[in-house]
Amino acid sequence: SSIVRDFVFIEDIIDAYLRVISTIGTIKGNIFNIASGKEYSIADTIEIIQEISGKKIKDVAVLPRSALRNQNQVLVLDTENRLRFRKVEILKTDAENVYILEGLKNGEQVCISPLEAAIDGMPVKPFDEQAANNLNQEKKQ
Repeated sequence: SSIVRDFVFIEDIIDAYLRVISTIGTIKGNIFNIASGKEYSIADTIEIIQEISGKKIKDVAVLPRSALRNQNQVLVLDTENRLRFRKVEILKTDAENVYILEGLKNGEQVCISPLEAAIDGMPVKPFDEQAANNLNQEKKQ
């Protein structure tokens, strides 16, 4: 499955203004949706950005928004299981996810848990999904 959005472009807004201007005095209190009516996937959006910017976007990391700290940082787990703040370049964010262009390496573990006070170098115990599943199975038996 793919996520699609209906993006509003400048030309859509101009078109909406022109339509409203032509109806001044005849329509009162109505709300208008100025969406373009065209669906774009994240892949489509990346392709458009590449065309406009002239830059190739290789990999985009998609993380839950809860992973984002201080607007442009994430917490990465180092080899000694310590949290490290890492500045990242963000492509976009939406209600659920953050799309990261640069700053993460393939395979790195990122903290997505909400933490009240994270300190750089703070030791943590990473969540092991397989071990948790095994523990749940043992409890059921």
